Amino acid sequence: MITAELVTEAIACARVEIEKYGLPTTLHFDLSLAKAEEIAKTLGADVRLTVIGTALMDLKLGEAFQQKRLPEHVDMSVATARDILARHSLTDEEVSRILNCIAAHHGTVPHTCLESEITTNADCYRFMHPVGVLSYIGTLSKRHPDLDSVVNAAEAKLDEKQLLLTLPICKSELEGHYAAFKAMFAEARHVHGYLKRSALA
Repeated sequence: MITAELVTEAIACARVEIEKYGLPTTLHFDLSLAKAEEIAKTLGADVRLTVIGTALMDLKLGEAFQQKRLPEHVDMSVATARDILARHSLTDEEVSRILNCIAAHHGTVPHTCLESEITTNADCYRFMHPVGVLSYIGTLSKRHPDLDSVVNAAEAKLDEKQLLLTLPICKSELEGHYAAFKAMFAEARHVHGYLKRSALA
């Protein structure tokens, strides 16, 4: 059975990893967690299961990034989550659904439950909601010295998450933001290109 203690442990484990490695950012983590809980309640899904899956979906993201193994972060997160869940008295179905929340959140494997689909959609808020996008731009600015690289990376993530957005409740909230950021990125490129050409003239 999924207990409140397991929810607390999952969130605490994720926060320890964030403290140690800095990814995902605390703001991104809190944003997706809050949206996952809100959406699960609205859609009548298992709230505790959804929150655990969302908390653990990027558990090893920071470590994988530091080790230059970013493409492996989902598998690493699944493996660590499996160890955490094994310490609790869960049914095989509960374990399977939680692990699917983690494994499916990049769209590489199919969702097997509503909670998994909610986790994926909650993750989209990190890169499509104004709070998430602005936070991501701040993070990118520390890694990339030039505006073009920041805009290109932010827009690529925006586009990636837009393709993963499936729930009508999330689409209605995020698609307007998507269009606004697409326009903003296009304008930023236009103005930045003009400024570069003017500097060369």
